[in-house]
Amino acid sequence: MMESISPVTIWFAVGVILLVLEMFTPGFFLASVAVGAFLASATARLGGEPIYQLLAFIIGGGISLISIRPVFKKYLQANGAKTNADGMIGKYSVVQNNVNSNEHFYSKIDGVSWDCLCPDSLSKGDKIRVISLDSTVLITEKMESK
Repeated sequence: MMESISPVTIWFAVGVILLVLEMFTPGFFLASVAVGAFLASATARLGGEPIYQLLAFIIGGGISLISIRPVFKKYLQANGAKTNADGMIGKYSVVQNNVNSNEHFYSKIDGVSWDCLCPDSLSKGDKIRVISLDSTVLITEKMESK
């Protein structure tokens, strides 16, 4: 059966498989290698011998790794925006109940109740600010009343 499949099809299928696998891995490594596979497929389509197909694969993939991969990584990387609990650092809330020092309490921030902890005693109506995160517990500080 393998003798009925042309090298063009094989190289093209390898390129497509590498692109699909790239969706599950970070870094654009497999996509760069896929470029080499597509070049090898084009070489086979133009009637190139297997050694030239292999050279096209190696050279195309290598050039892609060196030139295209860094560009994609630069423009498509995460921008470092904080999300979920990390995004709460620096936000403010108002305490709804009296709280003893180092006692867990819940406070709403952006409409969501969060488990909070404060080293100071708090009274209902005190303003707090999130200063850090301990797992999913927001560590807060009491804001001075003006």
